[in-house]
Amino acid sequence: MIPAPPIFVNAPVVQMAGDPLDLLLRISVFAFGVFVLGACIVVWIADDREVGR
Repeated sequence: MIPAPPIFVNAPVVQMAGDPLDLLLRISVFAFGVFVLGACIVVWIADDREVGR
């Protein structure tokens, strides 16, 4: 199960360029994306190790 790129999340962020919360929102989206990617990598490694046994 590979998550799709958060393009739909970045689209509204571009429109709110003048919002003071823009930077915080960008950091939150980036951190969430990294967290999801890291979780997927951990799951993939765990599956590979179980299959290798």
